[in-house]
Amino acid sequence: MLMEDVMKRIFVTFVVSVLIGMGSTVWASPLVIDLTTASQGSIPGGSQVNDLLGRGISTEGWYGANLMLEQNALVTFEFIGEEAGWNNYFEADADNDGNWSTLFTNNGSAWGSSYSTVFEADAFNFRFAAQAGQNGYATNGSNPDDAGDQSDDPNFFITEFTQSISLGESTLLGTESLEAGIYLWFDDGGAGQDDNHDDMLIRVSAQTVPEPGTMALFGLGIIGLAGVLRKRF
Repeated sequence: MLMEDVMKRIFVTFVVSVLIGMGSTVWASPLVIDLTTASQGSIPGGSQVNDLLGRGISTEGWYGANLMLEQNALVTFEFIGEEAGWNNYFEADADNDGNWSTLFTNNGSAWGSSYSTVFEADAFNFRFAAQAGQNGYATNGSNPDDAGDQSDDPNFFITEFTQSISLGESTLLGTESLEAGIYLWFDDGGAGQDDNHDDMLIRVSAQTVPEPGTMALFGLGIIGLAGVLRKRF
């Protein structure tokens, strides 16, 4: 019985160690900011005010950047807030079939609401639709670089905060800070070249999805090891 107890302890330790290892690697964030067509800058531009950041507050990031997934992932989009006269949409095409689903709208979605779905690494399709698409789109993968107010085309600005940032007293968000993460700041171009990027704010996070075959093999291995130990002891 003593040997059986020892083997059981070894087995449990093995399983826990493997699960911890999977948790630290399999579930790492696969999000990457693609800076191939990007320019570094800050928002709001000039003397403008970003009403989500609050008066007197600016943040650095990238114009014209896009988001990529290194692996298949469960992606969560969170609608943080907006300040716009237009009813802008945030849409996604997770199935990569050309059918876009509306996740959030300025006039119909509650601030703080979120949506999660699985995307394949080579098909991270999401976009902002200015005035429900009537004034164009800012699509991931072809987000225009509008540094310096070059045009009034819809575009989004990307920031990545490694820690929470403080907001100004006049922020519309009703909170004192934004937590760490990747944020998409949309400018719909409705007010011309205002460059304030507060027409819609989305936070993006992701966790890698294990391949079904990998999980199946892991499960079979554990079952097999348990069977061997049971027969032996």
